[in-house]
Amino acid sequence: MKKTVRRTAVFWLCLSLILCLISAAGASFVQSNFGRVTVKDLRFETVSGHQMSALLFIPENATADTPAPAIVCSHGWYNNREMQDLNYVEYARRGFVVLSIDMYGHGNSDNLPSGDWWKPENNAHVR
Repeated sequence: MKKTVRRTAVFWLCLSLILCLISAAGASFVQSNFGRVTVKDLRFETVSGHQMSALLFIPENATADTPAPAIVCSHGWYNNREMQDLNYVEYARRGFVVLSIDMYGHGNSDNLPSGDWWKPENNAHVR
């Protein structure tokens, strides 16, 4: 009886892990249009010295010799850079390079103290 319960538990655990791996691979394929779009996770320091994060979607036909037009995207107030990633993949599939940024205080970008939000150096990227 105990052996049957243990064997059943091991079976369901293995099945769950296999399904998790298949789901993760499937999500990766969807995000990269089955490898035709390169997705890079970027971190960079802004003029004010704060860290900002972004995702860069590069279509397979965009090279140094054949540059592609670019789209810079920003999310809404309660969102982050991944909010519209299916649309960004579609833009990249159609030949655009897409940069999706996390604004300050969202996702992986630095939080700013409340008094620093309106300082000019923290908004230099908006120029």
